[in-house]
Amino acid sequence: MRGDSSEFTVTCVVCPVGCEVTVLDAAEVRGNKCDRGREYALLERYDPRRVLTFTVRTTCPDHPLLPVKTDRPIPKHLLLKTARLLAEKCVSPPVKAGDVVVRDVLGTGADVVATNDLSGSLHLSCSSVLPQESREPQPQIPRT
Repeated sequence: MRGDSSEFTVTCVVCPVGCEVTVLDAAEVRGNKCDRGREYALLERYDPRRVLTFTVRTTCPDHPLLPVKTDRPIPKHLLLKTARLLAEKCVSPPVKAGDVVVRDVLGTGADVVATNDLSGSLHLSCSSVLPQESREPQPQIPRT
């Protein structure tokens, strides 16, 4: 992403051509060789979104973390807030890949789903695996 406030340039990643696309305003886009490049550049300029991949804690001592992801891209400015929310989440077995861990995360319409199965018979409580304020200070994720 390059450019001043009135001009925005991005390398399109939709296809292998990798056009350098410049958005002058919503009506004028230059450098794209296809309509998908135009659409990509406009989305990157006005509503950038990403799929978030993360892990959540589990109550299973053999598998303390479960990989998860959003089922669709969410606004880029909500990635850190979503990561903070998931850092406080704890799940217990059984969980199947595709199960919803958080529905409609932050009102985006996207669900956070498990990307792996979680099974196990020995369980801890969520309160024992989530960080407690009385414990040593946890590293802080910088706020934007």
